[in-house]
Amino acid sequence: MTTLPKHEAAILLDAFEKRARGLGLLLTTLTPALTFSLVRDMPYRRASDRLPPTSIAEWRGTCSGKHYLLAELLRAQGLDARVCIAEHVFLPETAPWLPRELLDALPPGGCPDVHTYLEALRDGAWTPVDATWPAPAGALGFAVNEWDAPPTIAAVALRVYRPDGDPQAFKEQIIERWVDAHMPLRERIIAWISDTLGALEAARASR
Repeated sequence: MTTLPKHEAAILLDAFEKRARGLGLLLTTLTPALTFSLVRDMPYRRASDRLPPTSIAEWRGTCSGKHYLLAELLRAQGLDARVCIAEHVFLPETAPWLPRELLDALPPGGCPDVHTYLEALRDGAWTPVDATWPAPAGALGFAVNEWDAPPTIAAVALRVYRPDGDPQAFKEQIIERWVDAHMPLRERIIAWISDTLGALEAARASR
């Protein structure tokens, strides 16, 4: 996945707006702030792939898919945005919302993972933008961000990269090197987050 030409980003933005309106989620003029909120509140679940059109069609994504999409949508609205790839570690102090069985499964040094977020050029400065956790996740202790408030990165970054080329290919290389033997536990953690947030969303929708 690479940065789209300007006209293709505009087409993507139009498709995103139509999809959001069709879902009843957008009733006013689309702005960068509303775009951020709509992407943030997409269900935290892996889509079929991480390409922006797929995230729109399936209306879901994890940190990679959400931020690849958000970067293109912000660019289409005139904001420069760049993808950041961060090495981090799941530890009791960095992920206190994990259930006891996963906290107990963490090795002494924690479970390494790789997080994706953005930086957007706002008021002349590169500012972190993290749309990972949907609004309902705040009830479980996840850091839910707002467009016009100081951001909290969804992971405590140990090292941050800003790849020039395909960010997903770059991320996969980091995962292979950084996560390696911890991959089964990492997948358990991601599955628990997706399942837990999905159950929370379903419960809210049924009220």
